[in-house]
Amino acid sequence: MPLCGARGLVVSGSATALVLALLTGREEVDGTSLVVGLGAFCAAGLVAGLAHQASLRRLESAERHSVTDRLTGLSNYAYFSDALVRECRRSDRYGLPLSLVLLDLDRFKEFNDRYGHEPGNRLLAEVGSVIRASLRSSDLAARYGGEELAILVQGTAREALEVAERIRAAVSRVRVRVAGGGQVGTTVSAGVAEYPPGAGDADLLLDQADKALYAAKGAGRDQVRLFAPEHRWARAGVA
Repeated sequence: MPLCGARGLVVSGSATALVLALLTGREEVDGTSLVVGLGAFCAAGLVAGLAHQASLRRLESAERHSVTDRLTGLSNYAYFSDALVRECRRSDRYGLPLSLVLLDLDRFKEFNDRYGHEPGNRLLAEVGSVIRASLRSSDLAARYGGEELAILVQGTAREALEVAERIRAAVSRVRVRVAGGGQVGTTVSAGVAEYPPGAGDADLLLDQADKALYAAKGAGRDQVRLFAPEHRWARAGVA
């Protein structure tokens, strides 16, 4: 019981106190010894409980860090990949709406070339903070790779478009300090696609969101596009 934390210790202590009360009424039992024994039990239980809780916190911290991108604070690619497959299967099974947003920082390579990788990393970290603050509790955001980010939205394409537009607008206001004391920012382009329940193919959702993303870039960047069959933009030459 002490391993269950403070409540477990209270329960076990109360039970022992009840036994103590019953035993102290018997002439052959030394009440002082029982009190000392109860104190020792509670002390040992408290130590064991605290050590157990500390161990659980360390395990939880290690698990959390193993699935988190340290720069952005979002989920990492491995965790996202597993979640994407899992949520697509869930959508297939229950017919629930599921959408994907792919975001990409516009001209990020040019930003790094001009201002350096350290400001670029700070910019990515700020964008990560913006995304975390803009999400609903049911959504999952991840660093998909480099400056590309992904958001799984438990909802329709319309809901995902609202999430993507909210993030796009917020990122446009982000500024980071660079050498010389100036402050600069960037914009993001986003592509949105809704998973067709029963498709049985998570790669299809990724491919459609990717095409919509590069349609947004090809149309001038700093905008959100919903996947449409006519989107056939090539990635080459678009950053």
